[in-house]
Amino acid sequence: LWYLSYGICVQRAAGEYKPVALPTFRPQTMMIQALLILVATGAQAKSVYDIASSDSDFEMLTEAIERADMVDFFSNEDPITVFAPDDHAFEAFLYDSGVGEMSNLSQDEWKRILQYHTILNVAASSSQISDGQVITTASGDSIIVLIEDNGTINIGDKTNRPGGVTEPDVMAKNGIIHVINKVLISNPTQPTYKPTERPTEKPTEYPTKEPTYKPTKEPTKKPTKKPTKYPTQYPTAYPTEYPTTKKPTKYPTTKKPTKYPTKYPTAYPT
Repeated sequence: LWYLSYGICVQRAAGEYKPVALPTFRPQTMMIQALLILVATGAQAKSVYDIASSDSDFEMLTEAIERADMVDFFSNEDPITVFAPDDHAFEAFLYDSGVGEMSNLSQDEWKRILQYHTILNVAASSSQISDGQVITTASGDSIIVLIEDNGTINIGDKTNRPGGVTEPDVMAKNGIIHVINKVLISNPTQPTYKPTERPTEKPTEYPTKEPTYKPTKEPTKKPTKKPTKYPTQYPTAYPTEYPTTKKPTKYPTTKKPTKYPTKYPTAYPT
């Protein structure tokens, strides 16, 4: 045992106290170590529910926990392993299953869904699970671990489409969270949600008042003109000679031609 008092460090062994050289402490080093210890203990001081409720990617998971009345279950000291779907996974589940809204499922239904994502009495890290491992969940149904060659972890449910682990080993004070991109389905053949009933209200009746416009008059029909009748028989022989009794046109020849002088003066005034 070591005792530090008034700047003197002594070791007790077999009832004797022996002085030992006091180690040198640097204030900067002690401050850094203290901050690291505070950060580590503060991170593990949050429960699974505290981590979910403080993360914007787990808003729908937080709502599901509250609807299932399982806040204490995810906050107690018993170790658990949770495969936590993010908001994108819940949105896809509500759309694909036809549930639509989270309020369409009852408290017991949400409880069974969350139990199917939880392993009791163990905080299993990603290094502690193996390929092909079958695990019984808190709901009594089993899931299977599928690890790819590149190390990606997938969690198989009762459907043919497993969910992939997108962020493993999120530490909490009461267990470990593995973020997955799918809501695991324990019984895909029998959905428990109730389909939305169609409205029974009658459609709005519109007034059947007679129109106030006046009907347009029908256009007056003009009498159709009968087509001209053409002869159906035409002559088969035409004359080959044309009459030549018409006299040719004669032009008058009485106009005398213009006479031009034959002699021109040889001298012109300068």
